[in-house]
Amino acid sequence: MKKIYYYLILSILSVSCISNTKTFKNEDDRWAFVDKSLGLDRNDLGILDSIKNNTDNITLLTLIYDECDMCSLLLESEKYKNLPIEKIELDIAKNSAAKIISQALYTTGFPTSYLFNGRDQLHSILPGGKSFRTQIDSVLNDNQPIAEVKVPTVDINSTTKMFSFSLNSIYAIKERDFAKAKENLRQSLKEGSYFFNNYMLSLIYLTEERVDSTEYFQKRASWHANHGSSPYIYENLINNLNLNAMVRYKTK
Repeated sequence: MKKIYYYLILSILSVSCISNTKTFKNEDDRWAFVDKSLGLDRNDLGILDSIKNNTDNITLLTLIYDECDMCSLLLESEKYKNLPIEKIELDIAKNSAAKIISQALYTTGFPTSYLFNGRDQLHSILPGGKSFRTQIDSVLNDNQPIAEVKVPTVDINSTTKMFSFSLNSIYAIKERDFAKAKENLRQSLKEGSYFFNNYMLSLIYLTEERVDSTEYFQKRASWHANHGSSPYIYENLINNLNLNAMVRYKTK
């Protein structure tokens, strides 16, 4: 895969004199910018209600996409159908919020299933379909967490907490709560740094006209854009990252 040097591009742009400016007139303008930078249709955010719950129920979220044979095999299997837990399937090709969820979770392949406990915390990550039967039994019967997802520079024991806080930031976006989104992203960063939590913080600080913080998180996101599976997981967000770095925004 051809490597694109986003960090170099951002470094050049950060010292360039750029005259284009944008004014955020109100909160609606700020949220419209964030939604556009995420490729988000707000009408799709209703799916979050099916994931987030405050009961003791265990929820299994499975991310799929059209024309995925392994996805079909998993969803049509007797093992999956007979699981005694709440099950949700989201197609990332059909719902913009589902795609953002997959990006927050650093989803590298499909199907991938995510088991949440009743406290909205991510418990286990079950990638692929072939080993699903044994993995899900281990998680449900033995309460043995499985989260063997390798994110560059992140301790494997911290990934589920990091992802949980990132998901909470998406819930905050649905609620149009910048402060809550920022706090959850900061908590996510304490667990580990990856493209998504840095990119999200760059968007929020940009709408606040905090130039130093914006550029700091843009550069961090740019570094992560070149590592691991980030180039293809975040392709659309990386493009928007570079576009945002070319414009200076000012609020009234």
